[in-house]
Amino acid sequence: MKEAFVLINCKEGGEDRVVDELSRVENVLEVQKLVGVYDIIARLEGDSDSEIKRLITSKIQKMEPVNSVVALASD
Repeated sequence: MKEAFVLINCKEGGEDRVVDELSRVENVLEVQKLVGVYDIIARLEGDSDSEIKRLITSKIQKMEPVNSVVALASD
């Protein structure tokens, strides 16, 4: 299993909505709100890098309050 951390920047006031939506997404293991440039960090898992990338592009980036994401993955 591969793991990745995703830093998420949201439109002001959209953080709770994103946290709520992410907590219901399969393969999202943990979600925490942050203070600073990024509003949320999420820990994801998948069978491959491509599965994690698909989750980020098809689910997380398409959430309305999300402005930007940065993904951090390790081997």
